[in-house]
Amino acid sequence: MTLSPGTRLGPYEITAAIGAGGMGEVYRARDTRLDRNVAIKVLPPSLSGDADRLARFEQEARATSALNHPNILTVHDIGSHGGAPYIVTELLEGEELSAILRHGPPGVRKALDYAQQIAKGLSAAHDRGIIHRDLKPDNIFVTPDGRLKILDFGLAKLRVERADPAGSELETRKALTTPGVVMGTVGYMSPEQVRGKEADHRADIFSLGVILREMLTGARTFTGESSIEVMNAILKDEPPEMSETHPSVSAQIDRLVRRCIEKKPEARFHSAHDLGFALEALQAPSTSGARAALPAGPPERARLSSNRIAWSLVAVFAMATAGLGWLARMKGQSSPDPPVVLTIELPAHVTFTAAQSDSIRISPDGRLLIFTGQSKEGVRQLWIRPMDSLDARPLPGTENPLEPFWSPDSRHIAWGAQGKLKRLEVAGGSPRIICDAARLVGGTWNRDGVILFSPDFNRGLYRVAAGGGAAEVVTRPDTTRQENSHAAPEFLPDGTSFIFAGGPTASREVMTGSLDTAEVKVLGPGIRATYAPPGFLIYAKDGSIFAQPFDAKLRTLGGSPVRLLELEGPLQAGGANQGIILSASETGVLLVQRSFTPESQLHWFDRRGNPLGAIGPGVRLAVTPAPRISPDGKSVAMQNRENRDDTRGIWTIDVSRNVSVRLTTNSGQYPVWSPDSRRLAWLMGFGKLGIWSRQSNGLGEPELLLEAGASAGGNTFPADWSADGRFILYHTRGERTRVDIWALPVAASGRKPFPVVASEFDDMHGQLSPDGRWLAYRSDISGTYEIYVQSLTEDLRAGDQRFRISSDGGSQPRFRRDGRELFYLSRRGELMATQVRATATTFTYGTPIPLFKPKTLPLGAEPTYEYDVTKDGQRFVIGTILEGPHATPPKPVILIGWEQAMSSAGSGRSARPRP
Repeated sequence: MTLSPGTRLGPYEITAAIGAGGMGEVYRARDTRLDRNVAIKVLPPSLSGDADRLARFEQEARATSALNHPNILTVHDIGSHGGAPYIVTELLEGEELSAILRHGPPGVRKALDYAQQIAKGLSAAHDRGIIHRDLKPDNIFVTPDGRLKILDFGLAKLRVERADPAGSELETRKALTTPGVVMGTVGYMSPEQVRGKEADHRADIFSLGVILREMLTGARTFTGESSIEVMNAILKDEPPEMSETHPSVSAQIDRLVRRCIEKKPEARFHSAHDLGFALEALQAPSTSGARAALPAGPPERARLSSNRIAWSLVAVFAMATAGLGWLARMKGQSSPDPPVVLTIELPAHVTFTAAQSDSIRISPDGRLLIFTGQSKEGVRQLWIRPMDSLDARPLPGTENPLEPFWSPDSRHIAWGAQGKLKRLEVAGGSPRIICDAARLVGGTWNRDGVILFSPDFNRGLYRVAAGGGAAEVVTRPDTTRQENSHAAPEFLPDGTSFIFAGGPTASREVMTGSLDTAEVKVLGPGIRATYAPPGFLIYAKDGSIFAQPFDAKLRTLGGSPVRLLELEGPLQAGGANQGIILSASETGVLLVQRSFTPESQLHWFDRRGNPLGAIGPGVRLAVTPAPRISPDGKSVAMQNRENRDDTRGIWTIDVSRNVSVRLTTNSGQYPVWSPDSRRLAWLMGFGKLGIWSRQSNGLGEPELLLEAGASAGGNTFPADWSADGRFILYHTRGERTRVDIWALPVAASGRKPFPVVASEFDDMHGQLSPDGRWLAYRSDISGTYEIYVQSLTEDLRAGDQRFRISSDGGSQPRFRRDGRELFYLSRRGELMATQVRATATTFTYGTPIPLFKPKTLPLGAEPTYEYDVTKDGQRFVIGTILEGPHATPPKPVILIGWEQAMSSAGSGRSARPRP
């Protein structure tokens, strides 16, 4: 609401606008009753509907009106206009302290005078049980005659006085600060405010110390490129001695400021009253003509009288300051606080699913975030967001990205897409191809322009010049140790040695190697790790994030690990990002993002998306259910995961009775039915990896049809079983062809697999038409994933016809079993249908139309399906995300001040994510 001159608010007539801030709009007005000029702060109607903001505004009015002190803004009245509350205060002439400081420091004498006036105002407020909690130069007003007024008690928190000093302290009103929510203004906040803890009057003393230091030096006390870095500095940095850089500032003044800004509240001045006396002593002349020395001592000492401070100039006070301050700090270190854990808000118009193929990283300089996000239009690409802003912008040319990582100067990013390793300058420009990378599984970039990366699953690490060229092998998985891949590398500070994720599949390890030698060694168990200055290894293990001292030169661990963060449930030791993302800036900010799999269950839907009931087991946690309806329509097969670990199994569900039976006992993914509905084939992930088959009723022993490694790419993912029963289609990864579609003859006498579609692109989701003469599949040959139909010969070789069916992205094609329709999911997640007519030599299709948008799981690059369709095309079985606490991906979190927690080894203390 903008008020124009002449507007009346009761007896007050608006004459001019003064300004606006986070807590309201301020106007000059005339009090027509008392014929005086006043100031009016109005909370706009657009914000008065916010209960929290309204409560803060009303609290400011109550807090300020309860005070009557020359150094605090006087409140005359409160009221409401058009549903918007307002406060009437005295009208001040002059300027804010922040405006004065923009012209330089005001001088030592004036700075001390200003600080003493602020201390007097705070003392009066604290005596009434009111804490400001947002003291900063913007909230301090200086009149032309040099008087200071404290403004904006909008973040003040009322507390009651104890009738009995030993009694409990109960609040008379609900606290407006939720634990973990940072209140106040970055740069002037106390450490306890940064940590989201209860803040008492000593938080104001800390803020006043920060302001006084700025008035004396002309520079901010705690600085950084982002608000996160500033908070980190507040928690761990000790400002340099002022007397060394500013000769006009005496050592006594420096000690006073240092006592104000002690990290532990108990080490600061006991009260603003004591601080005011100390400031008065610094300005009072002694009997010898010298300035008074600063009294110091532990916070528990009794309050000193003004005379004692002013005239008892015993030298031992100054001599004892350093020792007592050291004791106070040592006392604070005996029980260090856990790290501050803050969630990162991403733009509402961008979806961050935290799926296995999504990623988020903080830049080395700590200023930027790069993350995978999907727009409302369905475009999945990289986005960049400054740490001190909620705005994010997409990076053109980064569609369908994998595992982004930063250059050491924070100016470039690299990522995987379309079988290539690419790079881009974040300030602008076009993407450049560095080299081939079938399916990037992590990368790192050193200051010498060398990139170390994992080009695909089941591969080692390779090096390549950041400018492009041929990639060279650096490490190979040790098959004698049951290693199948090296992934997620990260250079150490020397730019030659590195850490990475390796070890056996069932028990992942943090490992280390060097560009100068092929030798690698194990550092210890862990899923993924990152290096954090000045010398720590941060790693994930057993559902927690740990930190341990690490000598990066010798590549050895030392000391004991400290648990920094507890996660909900164990981590998955699999997938593209191993279930966790860890990223640390050179400034000490640590980012943690856990991969997310929401709870889901199979449901039936009609063609309009109307639910027809649940099917199968109760809620389970699965990567994707991958449902398959048997050709006879009597059963549904699905993959499932009973626990929160990565052990999956194949289940069959009797549709008529809704009874489920487990087919595999230790592992199983991606089931497909034989055309007679009597057998199932699937991928076995543990034991002997490959495609297995068994009777669908669970009888008989499983049979190995194809061992992984015998095919071109190593991994095998069943996709379909031909209607004549002769072939099983599967996906496989090739060295240079990325994901291809192959065929496996089922007959024992001729099981020699061969390629059906093997291009340089990502060809997946292969599905055969009922007559076996046409193949529908997904490919990114055009730059985005689209649906294509390829002609086939009788022996399943690729023919000479190909059609593009989708026009705006597509995945997961499914033929209706009578061959009359083709279904797929659009990139917006809509279930699409198109009429088709196929013969042995011709294929025609209509315009795809949307049916409905199911709530399916985020698949990313998964080679599986979230739905299947009945023979008549009238019902769909879909793995549907369930509502509830596990339906929303966890937000990325950052940890600051975690280095201080390293001294709590063995204490069992750790942090939990907080809003």
